[in-house]
Amino acid sequence: MSAHLTEEEQIEAFKRWWKDNGANTVAVIVIAVAGYFGWQGWTANKQAQREGASAMFQQLSDIAASNTGSDLSEQQLIEVAKLGEQIKEQYKSSQYAINAALILAKYAVQEDNLDEARKQLAWAERRAEEPAVKAVINQRIARVALAQGNHDEALGLVATAPLEQFTSAYAEVRGDVLAAKGDKQKAYEAYQQALTTLPNEQSNRRQLLEMKRDQYVTEQNLVEAN
Repeated sequence: MSAHLTEEEQIEAFKRWWKDNGANTVAVIVIAVAGYFGWQGWTANKQAQREGASAMFQQLSDIAASNTGSDLSEQQLIEVAKLGEQIKEQYKSSQYAINAALILAKYAVQEDNLDEARKQLAWAERRAEEPAVKAVINQRIARVALAQGNHDEALGLVATAPLEQFTSAYAEVRGDVLAAKGDKQKAYEAYQQALTTLPNEQSNRRQLLEMKRDQYVTEQNLVEAN
């Protein structure tokens, strides 16, 4: 009898607990289940976006690579611009969008549309998060500024390399700007720094840098070098 009463007491206790807490328990379970399936859906959506961006960027890359060493046709340029802008619009938070903007900037420079190149590079720079990517974009903006004749702006952009591995590349751009300004001594110094800090894996740049530097060799330079 006592055992039976104990079971009844347990049932009553459970009923009271359920009355007080049951709704909250169901809510927690529902939220947990919804959260799980929501996470699964978000993950699947992200994967679909990555695949879509990758496929579209591959199309863009294929067109860009189809005429290696020569200019694209007018129709190809139209296709590149269309695909690039689609990627930027649909996948603006992805690295594919940044890369697409860089490709559009490249062809804008080839078409001598420097304002458009600046626009594309600025768009990419604002969205880039990796310091190395920002450093590359900043260097390209400096080169466009140089092409536009904005020497002081270009020098400001490459005054100091943000990362050590870019010291040589930034020094080369400074040398190019200083050469354009007619400051031969400082151009020589910049090219010399570019050579001194040239990473081993970029040794293919050495000959070009030496040619640039040697245009501004003076007796003073030779004495200082020795």
